[in-house]
Parts: sequence; structure tokens; C-alpha cells
Amino acid sequence: MIYSDQESRVSHPSKGVEKLVFFTGNVNNVKDYLSESDVFILPSLSEGTPMALLEAMASGLAIVATRVGENEIALDHGRAGFLIPPASVEDLSSILNNIFSDREIFRKMGEEAHKLANQKFSSQGMIKKYEELYLGLFQNKYTVRIIFGDEDLQSQVQ
Repeated sequence: MIYSDQESRVSHPSKGVEKLVFFTGNVNNVKDYLSESDVFILPSLSEGTPMALLEAMASGLAIVATRVGENEIALDHGRAGFLIPPASVEDLSSILNNIFSDREIFRKMGEEAHKLANQKFSSQGMIKKYEELYLGLFQNKYTVRIIFGDEDLQSQVQ
């Protein structure tokens, strides 16, 4: 079963896609849909930092996403999911065939995705990163660089 809010993007509805894809539109109960899923696929051609990806990771789903935007930073390729080139139907098909042939891959990648989401993107994970940044600034581990127009000012934080 596939859920999508992008009905206009399906290119071959006459080939029976409408029997497999459920066009939900925007939903407020995303967790309900994620809890019913085995894998989360985000085949975007462009992204920023997609909240949908982070929600799927936090839900413990194995991920297949395209290598665009911040997906590479959010997802540890091969550990919590797979990154594929944008618009590569062949790579998507190959990855999905591998994942669906071994349910243990789902489970392990889902666990890793959940851990990664908590480490990097939970409120506690973000607080820890800010603490590390501030401590590093106070301990002169970082250089502060400020750019105003054409002026480039660089100084050590004291």
C-alpha cells in the first residue's frame, strides 16, 4: 500500500496505480500512517530538510530517499536507510527488492533510523549539540568568522 498527497504527479494512473496508491491529501495523523508502514520512501528531486524524513526516522522506519538537499546529513547511508540518485527508478527498484527480500534489513535499519533521529534531531539531541558548540566557543576550539558585505572579519572567541 502506498500513501501519497501528490495525485497530480502520478504519471501512469491507467496502469492500475490507483489500486495501489491512496491519495490522502494533507493529513494531521501522520503517526497513524507511519505506524502502518514497513519502509518510508522519499523520491524527491529537491528538498531542504524534510520533516517527513525526520518523522519517519523517529517512527523507526527504514528509509529510502534521494540524495538531495539535507537528506545526506539527516540519513546515514547504509545504516539507517539508503540514499539513491534523484530520478533513478532503477536504483529505487533495486534497493526495494533487496529490502523486501530480507525483513531483518527493515528491522535493523528502522532501529538505526530511530536512534539517529533521537541523537541528531530530538530536543535532547539538539540541546546536547548546542552545549558542545558553546563549550567549544568558550574553550577556543572554534574560530568566529563574520562577513559584512566585502569585509571579512575573523577573530578567536576569548
